[in-house]
Amino acid sequence: MLKTRLPLARQISACLLALTIALASTASALAQQSPSDTPSSGTYVADLGLRPGSDGFSFENYGNDIPVTNLTADDLRRLFGDEVCDRLTNGKCVLAPAAKEWMTSVNKDMAGGHCEGLATLSLLMYLGKVQPSAFGASTTAGLQLAGNQSLQREIAYWFATQFTVPAGPSENRSLSPSGVVDALVQALQPGRNSTESYTLGIFERNGEGGHAIVPYAIEDRGDGIDWIMVYDNNFPDAVRHVEVDRNRETWRYYGSTNPAETEALYEGDAGTHSLTLTPTSPRLVKQGCPFCVDDENDATGGAARYDELSLDGDGHVLITDQQGRRFGFVNNQLVTEIPGVSYAMPKDGATWSLDGDPVYFLPAGQSFSITVDGSGLMEDGSADLTLVGPGYDLAVNDISLRPGQKDSLQLTPGRSTSSVAYTTQSDESPDIVLGMETKAADYSFDVQGVRLRGGGTISVTLDQPKGQLAIATSGGTGVGTYSLEMDRTDDDDEVTFSHDRVPLSSGDTAYLRFGQWRSDADSIPLAIDRGSKGSIDEVLDLTDDE
Repeated sequence: MLKTRLPLARQISACLLALTIALASTASALAQQSPSDTPSSGTYVADLGLRPGSDGFSFENYGNDIPVTNLTADDLRRLFGDEVCDRLTNGKCVLAPAAKEWMTSVNKDMAGGHCEGLATLSLLMYLGKVQPSAFGASTTAGLQLAGNQSLQREIAYWFATQFTVPAGPSENRSLSPSGVVDALVQALQPGRNSTESYTLGIFERNGEGGHAIVPYAIEDRGDGIDWIMVYDNNFPDAVRHVEVDRNRETWRYYGSTNPAETEALYEGDAGTHSLTLTPTSPRLVKQGCPFCVDDENDATGGAARYDELSLDGDGHVLITDQQGRRFGFVNNQLVTEIPGVSYAMPKDGATWSLDGDPVYFLPAGQSFSITVDGSGLMEDGSADLTLVGPGYDLAVNDISLRPGQKDSLQLTPGRSTSSVAYTTQSDESPDIVLGMETKAADYSFDVQGVRLRGGGTISVTLDQPKGQLAIATSGGTGVGTYSLEMDRTDDDDEVTFSHDRVPLSSGDTAYLRFGQWRSDADSIPLAIDRGSKGSIDEVLDLTDDE
């Protein structure tokens, strides 16, 4: 059969039309492609050898909205040693009160994402420090998350090292963008024999929205432009890069595949210090225990002990010392005026828009005023505030925050006496927790349901030498009831006492005299000072409701 041929001019026109359509299609595709996804040339001036497709996880970053197991008591033993346990019974660790609060707080931090753990663990698996076979597959990419509790706990374990010493403070926030590239050029050598490796931290300009990714190569694009090639656990298998402009000392990275989403852009310059490097080696040694009373193998090297303060949920924290100096967020910017206070900004971002507060490291045992600030909220929110230190813990949970609301707290931690004073202008029923380790036994108290109608102050003081817990309210209206729970753990047993119908009028102080209590069959006297005038008006015998 003869084939009919178009005239040459018509052939050219048809080709041009096809080319125009192809170019238009390509332009449209590129317009929807994030600059961070622009294909790499594959020619690198430094290359560790890791690749996202084979050495990254096949699943993406996740929060706590799916069934997962995070840190357990055994993971804290591995991280800090047996000092975290009140006691060991048949190899089972019963956590000390402060250890339990610390673990709960860190596990809550993972609600926003597990990126720090995913980045660190994938790098360790590539370096041969951790074997994928221990978790069910021969390669990192072959591992499954669903139903794999051992892998879930391992990810949580390495996530937690951003809040421990020496791993947390080893994060380098002082480098310029080009300084980060120079450090990686030295570290990203072929194979797995480099003296040091790093995870890369990216933050918004004000220090929020932290996300952890793995740098594996450097591509010189010419004209002062370098690409840091990265495995981003938000995008399994994807080849992505952070762009650094040496001439301008700037960097940028799109936390989305759509460049039209302007809020997805991470960017910074030499002054923002929002591009960070965390070395691997400090994570591989035993970490110093922030809440242990006697940490014989303290990884801080004998440095001053510290309290860890964290906010889980909405709003921001502002810390003020007795001289009026501040540390925390003011007008959405981090201020650092108090000597001796430092911080670690959590890197958990399952999305680029996640904002969170740092974990603050405060000199151990010092009293600070705390403001929980809801000024930046657009709708009602809630938060939990936790402080843990050597042998003690304090927490205020279920703080309700409205847009513009500012609640204040006075936290006074100590080895023998600790107190929390919480003041709000709104109706509140906060949940206040205090814990303390003693030579005879360890105690944890939970006071719930104290209704501050129309605002007011609730103060809870744990006085171990006197063996009593004082609870007082002021500024509110009416008579309310509250519930309390006490856990007592010694070398032999753990017992719990609870009572749900304790009356408390505004202006009164109640003293729970727990010092002589030993058995859940015993009652505990509650002495009430009406009007908080300094004398006892009534003594009630509280029985265990369990």
